Amino acid sequence: MRISKIICCAFAVSGVVLLSACASAAATSSPAPATEVRVTDTVVATKTSMPANTATAIPPTATETRPPTATMVPATFTPDATATQLMRDATTAAKAQQATATTQACLHSTKAVTTDWRVVMCDGFDNTRNGWDVLKLDNTALVGTLDITDSKYRWAFEARQGFVQRIRPRINPLTDFYMTTQVQNISSSAALDYGVVFRDDGNNYYLFQVTNDETFVILLRNEGKWRALSKEIPTTALLPQAANRLSVIGAGSHLMFYLNDKLVYELDDATLSKGRVGVAAGLSNAGDKATVEFDNFEVRVPPADWVRPTAKPTSVPPTRKPTAVPTAVPPTEPPQGSGCNLEPGNAGILVINHFDGLMTLTLLNHEYKLDGHTEQLIQVPGGQEFTVSVSVVGVGKKNFGPVSLNAGECVSYEPTN
Repeated sequence: MRISKIICCAFAVSGVVLLSACASAAATSSPAPATEVRVTDTVVATKTSMPANTATAIPPTATETRPPTATMVPATFTPDATATQLMRDATTAAKAQQATATTQACLHSTKAVTTDWRVVMCDGFDNTRNGWDVLKLDNTALVGTLDITDSKYRWAFEARQGFVQRIRPRINPLTDFYMTTQVQNISSSAALDYGVVFRDDGNNYYLFQVTNDETFVILLRNEGKWRALSKEIPTTALLPQAANRLSVIGAGSHLMFYLNDKLVYELDDATLSKGRVGVAAGLSNAGDKATVEFDNFEVRVPPADWVRPTAKPTSVPPTRKPTAVPTAVPPTEPPQGSGCNLEPGNAGILVINHFDGLMTLTLLNHEYKLDGHTEQLIQVPGGQEFTVSVSVVGVGKKNFGPVSLNAGECVSYEPTN
């Protein structure tokens, strides 16, 4: 969804929140304020009254008197309490084991956060237990269905006008969090926008959105208006015709964005401090059709003693492309913020690309590609000499080395003008 192309209205229908483009507009970075309309479904519960209990008098009857006789009393069977409890325990354990297996299958191994972050939701979309809406939609913005099929949350819709639709599960508002989910464009007749929302208070939220033309953008919806926190950035981290993993870390005002476990952008914005998380998708024009699937929606929160990383001042990348050749400066300064999680015997280089263009870095016969305004930790054997070749599209190319790093040592390398 290119924010410069639409003006939005908000609808809330049966727990589904829609942002509908009411009219096309000329390309601008500041859309006109939206008009908000709320429609609420009414559910009527019918209570059936039960008749009051009545007592019926039974006339006395003559009773034949017989002399007392011996009465055979059948033996009663008392269940073995221990065996019954064991059966209940086994059933409970089986259910717990099944739930654990489902959670383990959903969990994603990541180095973005440490293992002491607590999992508060891990949904493989086997059912609707977390409050995901499953329904048919037919309104002024779109017609379609939201359904859980083959352990996927599938959205199939046709636009009647440009819209963004978002769904939030049943989860408490969060401040610091890690969220991740897999999303795949199954089919689309036009550019499909899909992503995740966070810090969502019902009206205001952040949106991390990617498109099927391999770009991403970060947007803020606040007080009925859109604000772009980044430009639309091309990236090689997206996988065409495949499921892509979108992840976000919220650490106070510092926000970090990942595509397929690669950090592609980070910024600081304090507009929204707390809210719920969810998924989103949208189309731009009437007649556009698409089917998109979400899977393995996971949310974690940090431990109580967690310390937020140092915030970075960068918000929106510069629009002017640098023309100077990057200076070949050997890495000497320790990395800031990200830190180094090294395998035994290795050293680390945190490569930082602050240019707009794609950076290609080659060392030890391996080639690494970094999109503009991203960073990547590269591990090398401790004590081994190596040379580095680095080039940036539209900027230039330089080589330096040989250099070597001791095992456990971690440095940063950031080409400068």
